[in-house]
Amino acid sequence: MNGYGSHTFKLVNVAGEPVYCKFHYKTNQGIKNLTVEKAGKLASEDPDYSIRDLYNAIENGDFPSWTFYFQIMTFKEAEKHRWNPFDVTKVWSHKEFPLIRVGRLVLNRNPKNYFAETNQGIKNLTVEKAGKLASEDPDYSIRDLYNAIETGDFPSWTFYFQIMTFKEAEKHRWNPFDVTKVWSHKEFPLIRVGRLVLNRNPKNYFAEVEQLAFAPSNLVPGIEPSPDKMLQARLFSYADTHRHRLGPNHLQIPVNCPMNSRHWGNYQRDGFMTVTDNQGGAPNYFPNSFSGPVESEKHLDSKFSVSGDVARHESANEDNFTQVGTFYNDVLNADERLRLARNIAGHVIDAQDFIQVILVFLATATGRPIVNKNASVTVGPRGPLLLQDTVLLDEMSHFDRERIPERAVHAKGAGAFGYFEVTDDIRQYTNASVFSAIGKRTSVAVRFSTVGGESGSADTVRDPRGFAVKFYSEDGNWDLVGNNTPIFFIRDGILFPSFIHTQKRNPQTHLKDADMFWDFLSLRPESTHQVSFLFSDRGIPDGYRHMNGYGSHTFKLVNASGDHVYCKFHFKTDQGIQNLLPDAAADVARDDPDYGIRDLFNAISNGQNPSWTLNIQVMTQAQAESLPWNPFDVTKVWPHADFPLIRVGKMVLDRNPENYFAEVEQLAFNPANMIPGVEASPDKMLQARLFSYGDTQRHRLGPNHLQIPVNCPMNARTWGHYQRDGFMAINGNHGNAPNYFPNSFSGPSPSSNQLHLESTFPASGDVARYNSGEDDNFSQVTNFWRDVLTAEERQRLASNIAGHLGNAQAFIQQRAIANFSQVDPEYGQMISDGIKKLQKMRGIHNWEQTTNVCCLAESNI
Repeated sequence: MNGYGSHTFKLVNVAGEPVYCKFHYKTNQGIKNLTVEKAGKLASEDPDYSIRDLYNAIENGDFPSWTFYFQIMTFKEAEKHRWNPFDVTKVWSHKEFPLIRVGRLVLNRNPKNYFAETNQGIKNLTVEKAGKLASEDPDYSIRDLYNAIETGDFPSWTFYFQIMTFKEAEKHRWNPFDVTKVWSHKEFPLIRVGRLVLNRNPKNYFAEVEQLAFAPSNLVPGIEPSPDKMLQARLFSYADTHRHRLGPNHLQIPVNCPMNSRHWGNYQRDGFMTVTDNQGGAPNYFPNSFSGPVESEKHLDSKFSVSGDVARHESANEDNFTQVGTFYNDVLNADERLRLARNIAGHVIDAQDFIQVILVFLATATGRPIVNKNASVTVGPRGPLLLQDTVLLDEMSHFDRERIPERAVHAKGAGAFGYFEVTDDIRQYTNASVFSAIGKRTSVAVRFSTVGGESGSADTVRDPRGFAVKFYSEDGNWDLVGNNTPIFFIRDGILFPSFIHTQKRNPQTHLKDADMFWDFLSLRPESTHQVSFLFSDRGIPDGYRHMNGYGSHTFKLVNASGDHVYCKFHFKTDQGIQNLLPDAAADVARDDPDYGIRDLFNAISNGQNPSWTLNIQVMTQAQAESLPWNPFDVTKVWPHADFPLIRVGKMVLDRNPENYFAEVEQLAFNPANMIPGVEASPDKMLQARLFSYGDTQRHRLGPNHLQIPVNCPMNARTWGHYQRDGFMAINGNHGNAPNYFPNSFSGPSPSSNQLHLESTFPASGDVARYNSGEDDNFSQVTNFWRDVLTAEERQRLASNIAGHLGNAQAFIQQRAIANFSQVDPEYGQMISDGIKKLQKMRGIHNWEQTTNVCCLAESNI
């Protein structure tokens, strides 16, 4: 058979001159087709006929080949052609556009495999010291270990055994396989075995640490599991978790791959991410007669006898306190006992006086009632677990898969629900159903978040805050996905992945890195506006209730007549703006890292429902075309004097989530989710996000994430579409309705409502990559510095930047200061003076560029 590229492509020569092109592969074996009868016979007798025919031809040296041809069409010919040359349902006439021979494709090798080719002493922290480090250096442990190894101070541990014979185990007064107990060193003394030394840091954190997979079931001959119930459960659970987290072939990842992997084989094949040769053409079944791997007779597992009643043996009433009494009375001194009691009291005081859970009955996920949830099925009270314990397997296998990928950005967040009520008429600008009548209420879901931190990070760090609103309208869901700032760091989405990488962690040390942070920002001066906002007093809001929200981007509003204006959205907090100064924020990060989530939840629980007033700014097409700066540049604001705020309505949050995972963690926002009357503008960052967010949710939650109740449109029962199947299709999958369009069987038809039409607009220009880095990056920042901030606020802004920028290398500091000086010479000078003052206080001369050391070069004073 022949092969075709089918689509029209563009070819560009070395001079940059393009033409359009179609690709053709013409078989050199001649075209041969099957009759219907012959095809039917082969389908039943040899369903793998095509694969077999190709494989055998190559194996026998009868290499199939195809001659490769082009068809060429110039731009001018394409513009004048009587039909659309980019229509994939049409062919290009060979008479008008003759085939041009290019080369020959020959297949001469079959695949090898079908699927794919502390000796440092014990030291502990006081509660106060730990709290201080948690706020000032949350990555203290990672940094301490990394720097010790990098400076040659290799940490080491001496390895010991304790030994107990089978006879001693059988006669012991308590269960020696009970992981809640220790073995007495007096009865079972430590036997020194060797020394563990750590002398190399990871070269790349993700590759060598994040992907490092441990499993207690990874044992070697001579070491076997005991009947310890917790160990028995972990033998399954850990490896099962890694198969979910890293894939079935996670042991092929270099950091997990056995060093002797070239000297043995197995019969596991295929699966996602097969990165080896998949054991080539070796047999994939056992036993076999073709030199496949054989069993090793010298590595037999030990044999042991087991007897006992197979049952769920409850262990809750065994001796739970004797060893704890020994620890408290004989191991701890009086001061340690007092600190222990205070630590427990300080934590348990937050719990209720009683905990009571009432259930009709306990069951597995399949609905099978469970009589005893406290014990696994074992052979006798001390015997091993059995594979027949389906209740345990059900618990463990689901637990192994509980975690879904956290959001790449905005991982830590709080959510709430409420309504939006229209107070002012803006139908002259938009026919969006949300704004169709004064007094109309639309249900909303809102998620607030930090941006750069992981899901366990503190809520009071200096970071932009996400402010995302989902309107559940009768015309579908509208997601307004913004921040607590009206601007952003960059104006072109192609830089977004790199920008976020600099806000995250160093790929080797896994630490926040001031060099990365400031290197990128100083090389992209358009970030100066947002950086100035971030390091100002508003950089650390006092929780989520006391900050504004902004759509940030420019959007397009379309009215019932089809006329459009451009628009900015502003949510103004009705609670008033409140911010935290750095010292107060650090104290809160130490004492209550979930402060923002707690504050919002408690306010709503107590009836103090937070609210925001929605305002818009509008700009006509004529105004947009006449502006001296780009109105679609998200690094700039629209001056309120030129484009005043227009009040629209009020958003009130009056319900907390009933289950955080179901309603907040799975809450999926996407700027592409718009409704008739609201459309995208040419804002480059917005255009990039239109794709990225939906793609992220499909990765994070699955292709059917819009069927999850919190994401499902309220009008889902009144419309249909032609998307089908995929993981977790839970809504009936549209039953027996047609799954193709167009059709003649009452499938969903396009809306005839003219108000649902997207607006039409002209567009022209050269298709190219336009670098906007040299646009006006400083004039609006100058206005912010000189006209918006007070003298005290300017001083705090410069001081905040100096405190952070001072951790970067000198050449990066100089480049960043040069950018700030273009805003105002005073701005740059104040930052420079602040860095010098801090360096003098720290005794630091300057940063030194070293190979890997993640620490400051200090003076010898």
